[in-house]
Amino acid sequence: MAVKVYHKKMHENYNFEYSILKNLTHQNLVKCMGASEDPNYFFMELEYCMTGDLSKCLWQNKNCKVNL
Repeated sequence: MAVKVYHKKMHENYNFEYSILKNLTHQNLVKCMGASEDPNYFFMELEYCMTGDLSKCLWQNKNCKVNL
């Protein structure tokens, strides 16, 4: 599992993003497993992706092909 951390003052769209991610299911998308918060931060619990994110793949390998 990976945890994405959002500072409440800097991320106004957290609830919108969470509501979309928790309802998406696709073999090529990381699953959102849950969420929590404390007084200053939101935490989104995501499925861990060993290969990193798509932007990292594209940046490191300009010939990286994505099949949708």
